[in-house]
Amino acid sequence: MFAVREDVLREHGIDCADARDRFDGNMELYERLAIKFLDDRHVEALLRRIEAGDSEAAYREAHSLKGVAGNLSFSALYRQASALSDALCAGDLGSARALMPQLLRVYDDVVSMLEPCRQGERSSDALVHDAEQRAEDVRRHRLSSERIGV
Repeated sequence: MFAVREDVLREHGIDCADARDRFDGNMELYERLAIKFLDDRHVEALLRRIEAGDSEAAYREAHSLKGVAGNLSFSALYRQASALSDALCAGDLGSARALMPQLLRVYDDVVSMLEPCRQGERSSDALVHDAEQRAEDVRRHRLSSERIGV
């Protein structure tokens, strides 16, 4: 089970009580699926689409992220992805750009809570690779955010 207490997870936008209900008490399944979220690339794709000014493709990424976050009870990320999805559905790329910094903060918060859970099932080489990849992803997020003016 999660290496972090539920109240701490809740403070970081992960609602374990909701997840317990959604997964009918099967928290082992929930944890496996939540850890798989660490490999999800919707945020990265969303940044690229917004950077390119493609509000339709960005909407699809935001909507997909909203669905994943909602299904995994990542409540804070769900709320941010919903707001972003709504802005993009309305064709408001400017508002979407303005919402990206908060979405990235919430996303990073969720990832920081999930990463320790993955550590128990990965080799040290894989963990080093993951840490390097996450550092590169964060660097790219920051550069992309700067380029799109957020």
